[in-house]
Amino acid sequence: MGKVKVFNLKMFAYHGCMKEETIIGSEYVVNVVAHGNTEKGSKSDSIKDSIDYVRLSNIAKEEMNITSKLLETVVYRICLLYTSDAADDTPCVDLGGRRII
Repeated sequence: MGKVKVFNLKMFAYHGCMKEETIIGSEYVVNVVAHGNTEKGSKSDSIKDSIDYVRLSNIAKEEMNITSKLLETVVYRICLLYTSDAADDTPCVDLGGRRII
């Protein structure tokens, strides 16, 4: 069992329940942690057998660009989109985001 962490992805997005939030937008720092079996990848030295952190960060960036009322909705979409032979059947991504003030 292993995990890949992608931290401090800085993004500007338009999330929130209030109309003003979707117009003005905010800066976010996104942290993503993916859990899975990394043993096969460590032996084969092939990205297809491991957790691809580049793909993981690209998915996070793409999903943050889709306006949502709740960050939980963004997390759900990332979990659905990130699949890998190395990824667990358990929830694959835990995304923590905070607004920079």
